[in-house]
Amino acid sequence: LGCSRSRWMCFILLGVVSTVCFLCVCVWISLFCDQQHAGDQPNLRQFLRNFTFGAHRGLADEAPENTLAAFEYSAKLGSTFVEFDLEMTADNTPVLMHDDTVDRTTNGTGFIGQLDDDYVFSLNTAAKFKNGNFSVQKVPTLEEAVLLIKKLNMKMIIDVKRSDSKVIDAITSLFEKYPDLYDTVAVSSFHPQVAFKIVKADPKIITGHTWCRGYLYQQNCDDPTPRYNFSLFHYGAIIVENIYHWLLHDVIINFTGARLILAERRLVSQDYIDYANKRGLHVVVWTVNKLSEQEYFYKVLRCAFMSDHLTDFVNNNF
Repeated sequence: LGCSRSRWMCFILLGVVSTVCFLCVCVWISLFCDQQHAGDQPNLRQFLRNFTFGAHRGLADEAPENTLAAFEYSAKLGSTFVEFDLEMTADNTPVLMHDDTVDRTTNGTGFIGQLDDDYVFSLNTAAKFKNGNFSVQKVPTLEEAVLLIKKLNMKMIIDVKRSDSKVIDAITSLFEKYPDLYDTVAVSSFHPQVAFKIVKADPKIITGHTWCRGYLYQQNCDDPTPRYNFSLFHYGAIIVENIYHWLLHDVIINFTGARLILAERRLVSQDYIDYANKRGLHVVVWTVNKLSEQEYFYKVLRCAFMSDHLTDFVNNNF
């Protein structure tokens, strides 16, 4: 009985892995078979100039995340870039919001994609911030945020959660309206389709892939709890992720044209940076909140990083 059960489990595991791999190949071919390489982007060098440490969600520990007040605070601390998150309202207005609901960060409730502009812009995004006193902060539009950050002379990374056409159109139309953004703004996502579609629509836009270990088999990058209760699915996801990790760095970039890799801090070492650089990728590290790690990335690895908290780092180094 034990041998039969072992063989049965092996067959199931093989079937799961084979099916997932087959589906990945099918999706891969449908997405990327016609993509042309983006080639060298002359604006990338300008984007990376004075690109050293930045504010994750606009310094989420020190100011209400993804708000104009947070970006102003980041600039006062000397941040060279800010990262923020993009979502769409029910009226298809691009706004800054990390979650797919407004519950965690505002005094409202509901899925952002199901809320109209009047409701979204009535919310206070500082309502639940506990690490300081801030006046009422409304949800910024993408254009409002970009124009302020540009005025503050910082670079930007837009984190995109989904690859639907409305999101892509909102981003590319902004670059068409403000051509100087090509030197100061990059777009990144966990989903390679975002870079693929952005570069296909406008090859001049700098794009990146965001990545962390455990993305496919953990609850999230910070929570090691298995995503799947069934062990075969869990170990199958680990196998698929290892394959995807290689594909991301050695294959996918050749189709999407991405030139940045936003890597979770535990992934990054000198060897990893060298590995990425040889493949034409520039590493940006997230989210680095310990002072010792911030100084390690800044002084030793000389690698750009973003953080939720920069006051101690700035006070200790400038």
